[in-house]
Amino acid sequence: MIINLRRARSSRRGRFHLSGMTLVELTIVIGMMVLLAGLGMGLLSQQVTMAGIIKERNFLVSKAPQVNNMLGRVIQRADRFMIFDDIPAAQAGTQGSASGNALVLVFRDAVGNKQFGMIAAELNKSSGEVELNYYFNGSGRPGDKPLWKIAGWNAPANGENGVTFEMFSGVLETRLVGPLNEEIVYAASAAL
Repeated sequence: MIINLRRARSSRRGRFHLSGMTLVELTIVIGMMVLLAGLGMGLLSQQVTMAGIIKERNFLVSKAPQVNNMLGRVIQRADRFMIFDDIPAAQAGTQGSASGNALVLVFRDAVGNKQFGMIAAELNKSSGEVELNYYFNGSGRPGDKPLWKIAGWNAPANGENGVTFEMFSGVLETRLVGPLNEEIVYAASAAL
């Protein structure tokens, strides 16, 4: 905004005066600037809120597809699989079930020897995180210590384990539950 400070001749009585903005005009301009600043702050607040919501609900967009990709790669290589209720049942080799938190995979090498792996979900009580781990022990039952961690995310609010393996008509379904109880199901089958 430029204020004109040059002297202008007044049409009345030959007096000189400074031309510029009146108090009313200045008040209107300041009011408009305050209004624009308020609108800008409102938009900024909305963007920050949306970013927080997107970050909270990141499980279905980011974590779950990564878990599905990794499970698909590992399960596809297996000759067969069996579901167990939990890790101790899988390590003991007890009777399998139609639904559970542990999936034992059987792989065959080029000579025909069997190798066992296990994918199991555990709730880490100290961190409050669901951990999906891979166990491998070569020719015997899966070991006690995980070989590597496939994924981890905050435990579901409803207290569930976060991962359930189920068998329906020969197809393995993996149900993943996120921190806000969002749920997604992926299906896979072993290689033929």
